[in-house]
Amino acid sequence: MTVTIGEQLKKIRSEHNLTQAEVAEKLKVSRQTLSKWELDKSLPDLQSLTLLAAFYNFSVDDLLGVAKERKKMLQPINKKELQQKFLSAFNRQANLKEEKEQFIQQCFADKLATRPDFFKNLYWLHIVQEAIIPGYFGPYIPTINGQAQQFLKLFPTYNYQIYWLNENGIGFFSIMEWLEEEKVHFFPFTEMKYVVFGKAYSTKLTAGNPWAFAYRTQQGNYDFVPLKNPREAEDFKTIIASLDSGGEYFKVLTEQAVIKYIV
Repeated sequence: MTVTIGEQLKKIRSEHNLTQAEVAEKLKVSRQTLSKWELDKSLPDLQSLTLLAAFYNFSVDDLLGVAKERKKMLQPINKKELQQKFLSAFNRQANLKEEKEQFIQQCFADKLATRPDFFKNLYWLHIVQEAIIPGYFGPYIPTINGQAQQFLKLFPTYNYQIYWLNENGIGFFSIMEWLEEEKVHFFPFTEMKYVVFGKAYSTKLTAGNPWAFAYRTQQGNYDFVPLKNPREAEDFKTIIASLDSGGEYFKVLTEQAVIKYIV
């Protein structure tokens, strides 16, 4: 059921325990004008909407339903797109093409698509390439099912850290964690203390200063993630702003660097 602008204005006024006459006096309009707004017989102009938003301390976007419409416009990543994203990130050589595609489909796309903590309206995926430290993955190599070992044969040299954003929260896992234990780390938005976005390091730096996001949960879990691809960074900002239309946890930093915010 769609709630009209008038119904919302009446509800907000009632929540503030104010009469139409009191609100009309503050806004310098007649009580009859305010009554017409609340009865949906007329709509407030932009200036009046701005005054109402300031008076009631709410967002004009929320009143007009802009945030909800933005969320509706978000396009989840489907299974085929997910498979292609992994293949594009991992596959640096053209050899063994069919074997690589089959491995990614079976070990990543098929399995991850069944996990609601990952694939529940998956909107954003970020794959970070990390060099393998000699000896670091030693415990993972003699595996029971051989998936980690097979991965290193097909896609040598690098490990990867996967970050994602879905309708319920932020998560991450490393490739070796996933292949060995099918383990992911997931933090729901309902448990977030904050998520911030901005320049990674000093706001005075221009070169070598990518965009970044960081989060901290109410339980103290946190992370800092530089985003070197400007398009990926802009997508992250747009998507999470749409998911947090009420501004409960998300904040764009303009005067402070992300790394300084979380220290």
